[in-house]
Amino acid sequence: MSRLAITVPLNEDETLSSFCSRIASANGIGSAREFCFHMRLDYKKLNDGTPDAIGHLARLTGQDHLALEASAIVRNGDAYYIRGNRFTKGQILRGRVRFCPCCLEDDYRRQTGYGRSRPYGRILWSLSSVLTCPIHDVFLCEGNDPFGAQTGYDFIQMLADTVAGDPMLSPRLPGHGEFDKYVSDRLVKGRAVHDWIDSLPLHVVSRVTEHVGGMLLHGLKFNVTDLDVRQRLKAMNAGFAVMAPGKAAFVEYLRSHHQRIMEGMGDFGGRKLYGRLYEAIGHGKLDPDFDTIRKIMIDTTIDHLPIGPGDNLFGPVERRKWHSVHSASRTYGIHYRPLTRYVAAAGIATEDLTADRILVDVATMDAIAASIKQGLTPPEARKMLNVNLATWGTLLQNGIFSPITPDGTTPRFARGDLQGFLDMLTSKATESFSGKSDLVNLMTARRMARCTVAEVVELMREGALARVSVNPDKDAFQAIYLDSEELKARVRGAEVGGIPVYKAYQELKMSHSTITKLSAAGIIPTFRAKHPENRNLQTFITPEAIEEFRRKYVSLFVLAEQRGLNVRKLKYALKAAGIEPALTREQHGASFYLVEDVEKAL
Repeated sequence: MSRLAITVPLNEDETLSSFCSRIASANGIGSAREFCFHMRLDYKKLNDGTPDAIGHLARLTGQDHLALEASAIVRNGDAYYIRGNRFTKGQILRGRVRFCPCCLEDDYRRQTGYGRSRPYGRILWSLSSVLTCPIHDVFLCEGNDPFGAQTGYDFIQMLADTVAGDPMLSPRLPGHGEFDKYVSDRLVKGRAVHDWIDSLPLHVVSRVTEHVGGMLLHGLKFNVTDLDVRQRLKAMNAGFAVMAPGKAAFVEYLRSHHQRIMEGMGDFGGRKLYGRLYEAIGHGKLDPDFDTIRKIMIDTTIDHLPIGPGDNLFGPVERRKWHSVHSASRTYGIHYRPLTRYVAAAGIATEDLTADRILVDVATMDAIAASIKQGLTPPEARKMLNVNLATWGTLLQNGIFSPITPDGTTPRFARGDLQGFLDMLTSKATESFSGKSDLVNLMTARRMARCTVAEVVELMREGALARVSVNPDKDAFQAIYLDSEELKARVRGAEVGGIPVYKAYQELKMSHSTITKLSAAGIIPTFRAKHPENRNLQTFITPEAIEEFRRKYVSLFVLAEQRGLNVRKLKYALKAAGIEPALTREQHGASFYLVEDVEKAL
């Protein structure tokens, strides 16, 4: 087949489809599809960038075959390739015409030949991530209807059919795109200007840049589809500012999310950490082109957060550098409370941090866990302390010891906790032991002082007892000797200013049940308070209340005793004088007369 007599020059940054469209227009043919039909050129194969179609067009136009290949957008399944750079289907826009009105004006002014064939479609205009013209710093314009013309990649026809009016008169909205300039330098001019991102596939840089910028400006859960073109440009520029300086800057960006997650609650999931970026490169079948980015994200997370085997970040995590108390509790099967205490004892800050936010390197946590896991069963722990079951129960109930194993499992207790407790007790000794001393062992002193073991332990922990001795012939808990009188004084509660009801009956010379009835009737006021010796809640009567009752009332029994009279005879005498009890036996358990009535009668 002979060469065409009329052709057009191929521009360095022009797409193959645009070149074909312009040749058709220069030859007066209505569409690129019709031109290909006449030239026996497969239109679909040409737009897919197949070698035989490119070769056919090269022979028709006399263009260099390699130059045409460099202009082709090559389709391979769902992937597209431009000059060796892979793009996904969503990153290529060919059904809607996009253009820079300033570039079209330059084309009409600088190009030669038939006027309609002068403007050409740029490779950059086919990329969805490119939003501005890197030459004129204006936003790209788009046709109004992507499907109305049904022209499919025919740049000249799409420009005529889907753009209202003269496309050169389209609004020229200023827009500066740093990423757009980078794509132009890399894809069109073939210049490498940023070492690290130049090593990454261009479609990877595009995807990561947009999501990083979007999250910086709109939060982790932003949607690209919710952004207008100006917001997208700001996001691309913000993301490019993170990516362009290199890998270290990208790592620092990832770490900025770690502080937020460490101040919050919950697990360190990929979505919670890295939002839309994680979703964009971690869903479905993982694109191997993103392996470098994913590895950086995995390594950065492992190097600074407590994740490891058993966790998932783009798949199972294979190594661990840090443990939290929470993750260590699950890994080693140790309850988080004692584990937290041991971590704090190792000099690692735990104040105001929850168990999943306290970080410890793996080697240190391994050593801590190994020391804790030499745990004792409850019988073994009691034997080590040399205490009976009741005392052991009291120590547990008051939180002096707690299991190192998780809830719901067989409790085990750290030998170090038990030994530390015994060391604390013996370290409080203030005098040497003597068999002739008036000191008694701790349990005897506790009974004499009428207090609990927990109270004794707390006083010793505070160093509040002046006389403490250790019997070298006794073992563990039983070796501690105390002054019972000192202990009694230390644990005695505050005076309540009253007499216990069980003792007041002696003062009032009436039965306990009678006092109870009088109290219930409000005649003798009582109050509830803790007894200063045993700290049990008891009922008390103030001396003032007793004295007030005596001034007002007198029982028949007390009156007979005072007068030296027979109770029965006294009762009849009072009745004969017209004096009846103010408080009756039936209601109050005893008969009481008003003192003033009795004094008048007798």
